[in-house]
Amino acid sequence: MRDLCRAIGEILLDHRDPIGVAGEAAARDEYESYVPVVTGLVAAGASVDVLAARLLRIEQVDMGLRGDAARAQVVAAKLYRLAAR
Repeated sequence: MRDLCRAIGEILLDHRDPIGVAGEAAARDEYESYVPVVTGLVAAGASVDVLAARLLRIEQVDMGLRGDAARAQVVAAKLYRLAAR
């Protein structure tokens, strides 16, 4: 499970990064609070659409951002593929 959490954290930072902190070494933990929720969904076999909806909700509700549905869908597909490993 630890490897899954690490992989999810990397995907969230490297491919989602709605506030643009991926290049800042000191900010690598910026999205850590979302990893357990996303990991739970991935481990439970959530669909790409469910994952994308949750990512979008995090951006819009939790972070107060506009959200990017297209990016959420792309990232959700990457997360979904982790469960297939």
